Amino acid sequence: MLWTAVRMDPDQLDAVRADPGRWWDLLESDGEDVVDLDKAWRGVHVLLNGDIGDVTTPAGAAFFGGEPLGPDGGDADAGYGAARVLAPDEVLAAARALRGLDLLQLLTRFDPQAWGADGVYPSGWTEGDAHAYLLPALQQLREFLTAAAREGQAVVGGIC
Repeated sequence: MLWTAVRMDPDQLDAVRADPGRWWDLLESDGEDVVDLDKAWRGVHVLLNGDIGDVTTPAGAAFFGGEPLGPDGGDADAGYGAARVLAPDEVLAAARALRGLDLLQLLTRFDPQAWGADGVYPSGWTEGDAHAYLLPALQQLREFLTAAAREGQAVVGGIC
């Protein structure tokens, strides 16, 4: 399961809300408006929220915050539920929260043994994953949300 998102202007978001399946086409643009955290999304989510559960922080809202795109996911169901829409104000809150975090300090929450026992996806976490896998994903997410916030954009993301 991979987490992929696209940032877009609010007028584009209206068109995607009218035709939720359209967000798939936008993901294929593979430009600076698209981010793919691969399988690191769940580990990043746990680092941002402190546990595997629901969204508890503004930065953690990137994955499960906002609103579902379309009724019950519909054409926007990415395989792990509906794609989710973060409105520009939610993007701004998440970007500000991420900007205020010391990412290296955040990595101290990483515990490969506990994550394995808790079933944090993907399996097989090792000590080296903190700097080799999770830190780059955190940096990528921060850059993506910061760019979207700077432009007053919304974000649509999903896990597939």
